[in-house]
Amino acid sequence: MTEPIVFMRTSWMNDYQGLPPGEVLESSAAYVIQHKFGHEVLNFQPYAGRMYGFASARKGTINIGRLGAADSDDYVRNVLVIWTAPRPRVGVVIVGWYQHSKVYRKGQPPPSGSNRKVKGHSIGYYVSAKANDCNLLLPTDKRVFPVPDMGQSLIWYADGPEHAAFVNRVRSYVARGGNLKSKEGTAAKASAWQRDAELRLAIESSAIKRAGKYFEDLGYRVETVERDKKGWDLEARLKNEFLRIEVKGRGGATPSAELTPQEYQKLLKYKDSYRVCIITSAISKNAKMHLFAYSPDTDLWECGQGRRLAFVEKTGAVISF
Repeated sequence: MTEPIVFMRTSWMNDYQGLPPGEVLESSAAYVIQHKFGHEVLNFQPYAGRMYGFASARKGTINIGRLGAADSDDYVRNVLVIWTAPRPRVGVVIVGWYQHSKVYRKGQPPPSGSNRKVKGHSIGYYVSAKANDCNLLLPTDKRVFPVPDMGQSLIWYADGPEHAAFVNRVRSYVARGGNLKSKEGTAAKASAWQRDAELRLAIESSAIKRAGKYFEDLGYRVETVERDKKGWDLEARLKNEFLRIEVKGRGGATPSAELTPQEYQKLLKYKDSYRVCIITSAISKNAKMHLFAYSPDTDLWECGQGRRLAFVEKTGAVISF
C-alpha cells in the first residue's frame, strides 16, 4: 500500500540540529519572521533512535483525516512527510523527508528526557519517525526540487487529482534518494597509478564531466572555466545562486588531493559559494563523487556522507577526508 503523503514547509536552515549563533532563518511563517526563531530547528536532530519534526499547523492541528485517519484517531501511521523550505534566491524546494512516519493531530511535548530546548524554548513535534536511512536531509546543493505554491498554509496534502503527476514525481525522487535523474553507467576501469600525462588528463577530464553532469542534472546551468585560471574549474548557476566548483579527479580510491596556491586562496575568499568536488576512481565503474561545502555552523568543510576535509597547509594545501 502506498504511503499517504504530506508536505510541510519549514524555515531554510543548513542542518536542522539547533540554531548556531549568527544563523538567520529564511521563512514565510509570521511567527518566525517576528521572533527570528522556529521550532523546526531540531527536525533532523535524532533522539533515542527517532526523529521528531515540527511545522506550524493552522489552529494547532493537522487534518490527519486527509491522511487516512478516523475521526477518533490521535495520529496516523506510515506517512511520507516531505519537508520543504524557501531556498534563498531560488524558491520553495524539498530539503528532506521522513518515511514510514507517525503524524499527530495535535502538537506533542518533547520526549521525556530529551532536553529538546533551544534558546529557552521547549521543542515539541507533530511528526515522529525512526532515525534511519529512510529519513534524509539533503545537502544544500541538492535542494533544488521545486514545490508549487502552497498558499498561506504551511501544511499541504496535495491530494487533489490535479496534483497526482507531481506527487508521483516526488515519490520517484524520494525512491532515488534525492537524485533528479537515474544514475547512468560509467567508464571502463583504469589503473590507480597516474604516472603518465595522458592518463592524468583522462582522469581530470572524466572528473570534470561527471561533476558538470551532476549539477546539470540538478537544474544548474554549468560552464567550464578551466582555461581561465580563476582558481576553480566550473561555474554553476541556479536562478540567482552562483557556485564556484573546483574538481579533483583521482585514479584510485585515495581520498586526498592538492590545491594550488591560487585555488586555496580562492577557497578561503569565497567560502559560501566555493565547492570542492573530489571524484575517486574517476575512470572506473566504481567512480564516486565527494562534494564538500563550507558549513558556517561548524566552520568546517563537509560533505553529505558525514566526512570533513582536513587541510595540511603547504604552499597550497593537501586535503583529505
